[in-house]
Amino acid sequence: MGRFLLLLLAISLPFVLRADSPVVARTEWIYDRIDLRNGSRIHGLILEDQPLWVRFRSVSRKPGRPTVTWTLVLDKREIVKIERLGEADRKQLQARIDELDPDGSSERARIERLELRVCDWQGKKDGGFRYDSDYFSLISGSNPEILRRSVVRLEQIWLAWSRFLPPRTRGGKPVTILLFDTMDEYRRAIGQEGRNFLNPAFYDPATHRIYCASGLKKLGEDLARSRTANQETLDELSEQEAEFRRLYAGRPDLPRHLQPILEARAEILKVNRLNNRLFDKVSADFLAVLYHESFHAWIGGFVYPPIVGKPEPTGLPGELPVWLNEGLAQIFESAIVEGGELRIGWIEAERLEKLRAAVRKKESIPIAELLRADSKSFLAEHRGDRRNSARMYRTAWIVAFWLTFERNLSGKPFDEFTRGINRGDDPAEAFRVLTGLTPALADIELEKYIDRLQPDGTTFEKKP
Repeated sequence: MGRFLLLLLAISLPFVLRADSPVVARTEWIYDRIDLRNGSRIHGLILEDQPLWVRFRSVSRKPGRPTVTWTLVLDKREIVKIERLGEADRKQLQARIDELDPDGSSERARIERLELRVCDWQGKKDGGFRYDSDYFSLISGSNPEILRRSVVRLEQIWLAWSRFLPPRTRGGKPVTILLFDTMDEYRRAIGQEGRNFLNPAFYDPATHRIYCASGLKKLGEDLARSRTANQETLDELSEQEAEFRRLYAGRPDLPRHLQPILEARAEILKVNRLNNRLFDKVSADFLAVLYHESFHAWIGGFVYPPIVGKPEPTGLPGELPVWLNEGLAQIFESAIVEGGELRIGWIEAERLEKLRAAVRKKESIPIAELLRADSKSFLAEHRGDRRNSARMYRTAWIVAFWLTFERNLSGKPFDEFTRGINRGDDPAEAFRVLTGLTPALADIELEKYIDRLQPDGTTFEKKP
């Protein structure tokens, strides 16, 4: 029997967008709640209520992590109080739980069904693969396993954007995504077009293309090898099971002979789930970069397209200011798509601490300077540019986060601000109209906000 492979690689209050949301909204799931005698309170969905016990689906939705559910049976002697949902809310919660994919089986099925077409790649005949969707065309010479997984994730995020940031103009064409295995391959490709910078990816609005380095070549090879070996073992187990069922049909000792097969199959499926989690962990940075650049393509192609010809021919506001585009892209690059929702609005604790350290060291870019930044301000063409580029990205992100989640400015306010910038208004004055603050006063308010900000995106009031 073949051995199954496990990859060993070295390597609250979430914000939610739904289809009926404006650009950004805060939406919470509501639950049945049970208070226990030990003082704890659990929330989720009551599945069954019997005289002596309650079967309960507990739900955990931590910021920045996929939703986790598990079922438990509670002795009613341990229960102090039960708060039940109304029927409409119960049906909504059940539907949301049903849409989750806790073991990754639905995603795995989509990956296995996905078809790639052979194509030319970087001058090599039939050296790559291509996938075309309504929103993007992905072309690469990478391992098919990485491509399929990337495509499935991209399909999810682009579909989410189409629902929650709906297109406002017709004629937007799919963006072409060129995905490179290594940074060297990526740099050679962009160098041939006269570009030279250290950013691992970029969106070129002139050609409507995304160039991205994955750095996942070894991961793809390991995944493919693991998947092949594990599937061979599963096939062998199925053959053995069929043979045992034929030989021991109707005999009482059949379960004893089947038990090792069932245990081995369960172990392989467990390993496959662990491999999927390892992929998520190792590929997180790459997918964030891909989501970031894809956000630029979606916003620039379908939501805030540039004005061509006469001013405001369609009534649209035009291109987002560079800093706001970069700030929002960083918010959306860490989105989780699950159960028909786009979850955003948390901050990794490490990133928050780095932000506070930058404030203490006076390393933040003043908002007045940020407002006048162009696209070159965010690129690092030389290693010496990295520090200033990182400061620009960090400041754009926290200012966009502050405006969106703390001051609730999105949708129409962003439209009017963007329209003014494209009309030629002074950026500082346009910002004052948007926020009611001069850039200098906004710097002060922003520092206070960062000091009170929590990883789940909420704030607390500090005592004097």
